[in-house]
Amino acid sequence: MKGRQHPTNDITINPSRNESIRDVIDRTSLGRRQFVKTGIQAATLAALGGVTMRGIIQTVEAAVPPSLPLRFGGIGFESIPPSLAPVADRVAVPSGYTVNVLASWGDPIMPGAPEWAEGATQDAVAQAMQFGMHNDGMYFFPIDSQGGYAPGSATGYAAASQRGVLCVNHEYTHEAILHGPNGLDGGGVTLAKVRKSQAAHGVAAIEIENQNGRWTVNRQFPLARRITANTPLRFAGPAAGHRLLKSKQFDIFPQAPRKWESTTASPGSAR
Repeated sequence: MKGRQHPTNDITINPSRNESIRDVIDRTSLGRRQFVKTGIQAATLAALGGVTMRGIIQTVEAAVPPSLPLRFGGIGFESIPPSLAPVADRVAVPSGYTVNVLASWGDPIMPGAPEWAEGATQDAVAQAMQFGMHNDGMYFFPIDSQGGYAPGSATGYAAASQRGVLCVNHEYTHEAILHGPNGLDGGGVTLAKVRKSQAAHGVAAIEIENQNGRWTVNRQFPLARRITANTPLRFAGPAAGHRLLKSKQFDIFPQAPRKWESTTASPGSAR
């Protein structure tokens, strides 16, 4: 988890007196600056036959080329302008699209999970049954009416894609709001706060369903689960049981840690 001295994402750490890459970019002309910011190297341009930056930008435009009939969809939506600092606190979408919140931090995602408590006063046990913090990567697994995995096919994909399991990665936590109004300052770092932070990390597996054109979360899905920093893992395959995979498991209690022996003695049972 981030400490109180951890910088925000907009601040770079440069302990030397050397210029940062941002300083170098700011001194360049607008055309060259745009070139550097795109991350496309000169070698890449040469491999493409010397195409220009303007040509590349036009190539990746999302809009339908005017020379083609309307039935050609491009990639399906109009381009949106880039967001420049100061960035507005909103989600920008192409014309014709709307934004709806599917799941927020603290939302219950499984049977028995408590509702979100105003003030972030809930503990790690509650957080481990709720949607975690700051998600980025995710993957959708379509399921059928019986709850079985239903990968796409010529006959069943359209129906199956209306319901599925969404696995969401929770990358990091915002400690200043995770532990209530006082954050880490109120009482300092405690075991309970560490546990809650661990429970807010990891992966959430939730069931979502398209109902009348809007996706919703089924909070009573029996297979919904959270994978957190304290979820036991089991290795399988030929590497299971190898000495390099052996480890000690510690259960941390307020009084003292309790150590378990390694459970990687035999193939297929590595932990």
